[in-house]
Amino acid sequence: METQKKLQLQKSGGILALLGLGSILLSLFDYSFMVLAWIDFFGDTVAWIIRIGLIAIGLTLYFKYDVDDADLFFEEDEDEPD
Repeated sequence: METQKKLQLQKSGGILALLGLGSILLSLFDYSFMVLAWIDFFGDTVAWIIRIGLIAIGLTLYFKYDVDDADLFFEEDEDEPD
């Protein structure tokens, strides 16, 4: 898989995990993200399952598509004069 796609999946996983963690913290104070407000309509138990699922899926994506530092370095263009 291309490095750019891996980075994009890794960032998406990090965002999902942070949304899940933030949603848990905000739910303790009876607040929620506007994007995730719909999960409270299913009841407390289902909402907690969805929040934990967001964290689990996010962390899975984040660590599964981790990019090595060596892959981030691109070779210099051959067209440039020395």
